[in-house]
Amino acid sequence: MSDIYIQTEALYAAVYDDASPANVSGFVQSEMDAARQELVSRATEERLAPYYLDKRLIACAWRGEMLAWSLPLNGVFKIALEFAPALQQGRNEGFHLEDVLPHTADLTCRSGRLRISCISKLGVVAPIIASVQPGDYRISLLRNEQEEGKHQGLRSDADYPVTDGPDWVFTIQRLLAK
Repeated sequence: MSDIYIQTEALYAAVYDDASPANVSGFVQSEMDAARQELVSRATEERLAPYYLDKRLIACAWRGEMLAWSLPLNGVFKIALEFAPALQQGRNEGFHLEDVLPHTADLTCRSGRLRISCISKLGVVAPIIASVQPGDYRISLLRNEQEEGKHQGLRSDADYPVTDGPDWVFTIQRLLAK
């Protein structure tokens, strides 16, 4: 498989299935609006909006819609994929999500086309990083922060040093319900 790169333009990236309910244009805006509404209803300060957005993204992970993570800065990042043996588990068995953005989520892959993009680009054609049989999959992200740091601020794939990376390694495991 050739190298996979993503250029980020928002401070969150995500892996999701092409048919995910989250893969719609305007997703980020509607989630930010909902986070602001929650702030207003709780009489909370506006500066806490990212926390409420994170909570909404965690809920998306729990529902199997996407695995999202935050980025300190934009750049170009190289991705590697690993396929692990199937697990004899159903969705969300064996782990729980906390109040921080997870690095593992059980995604429902209706189309079998896994994509990666900035969350601001949901609903727009994004690179397919893997094609799998439709079903449920545990997707785990391992970030190499040292590599990430070298590639923040890059503007195109051509700027990425050939011998560097990967920045992110995704492990994909099929979930076989018991």
